[in-house]
Amino acid sequence: MAKNLSEGQLRLEKAAETMKALADPYRLHILDLLTEGEACHSELKERVGLPPNLLSHHLRVLRQSGLVRTRHDSIDGRWIYYVANKDNLAYWRVWLGQFLDPARVQARQQTIESAALATINTQLTTLSRYFKWALAKAIDQPDVPNDRGLPGVPTPFVAHRATVGRRARLAARPKRDVPYEPRR
Repeated sequence: MAKNLSEGQLRLEKAAETMKALADPYRLHILDLLTEGEACHSELKERVGLPPNLLSHHLRVLRQSGLVRTRHDSIDGRWIYYVANKDNLAYWRVWLGQFLDPARVQARQQTIESAALATINTQLTTLSRYFKWALAKAIDQPDVPNDRGLPGVPTPFVAHRATVGRRARLAARPKRDVPYEPRR
C-alpha cells in the first residue's frame, strides 16, 4: 500500500483485500466450517475435499486477511488448529452493514441541477453566437466569421489539401497533350 493514502483510502484497500479473500467459494466454505468451531488441517481436508497443498493455500489467504486465526497444539506443536477470528468477523460485519446501508445513498439533486444549468448556459451561448452571425449577415457585414461551425449555419469553405480527396486533386489537374506512357 502507498504511504500517501488517507485513512479512508487505507480502510477501503483493506476492505478490498478482505473481499478478495472471500471471493473464492472454497474459502467461503472453509470459513463457514471454521465458524462452527476449530479444526485441524486433516479435518478440513476431509470435509472440504481439497488436496492438502490447495487447502493450505486457501487457509494462508484467509489467515493473512485476518479472518482466520491459528493455534498450535500444547502437547504436540506440529499440529495447527484453525478457527474463525471473531473480532475481525464482527468488525467486517459492522463495516459492511454501514458501507452497504441504503440510508447512506444520497440524492445528487444539486449536482443534477448544476449540470442542467451548465447545459442551458452552453445552449444560450451557442444561440447568442448564432444570432450575432445571422444579424451580421442580414446587415451584410461579411467581416463576422462563423468560426465555431455551428450546426445549421453555413461556414466558409476552405480549400485545403487535407480536405480535398486524391481523386478530386487528380481531376483538377490540367490534362497533358501527350498521352501517358508507362515507365519501363
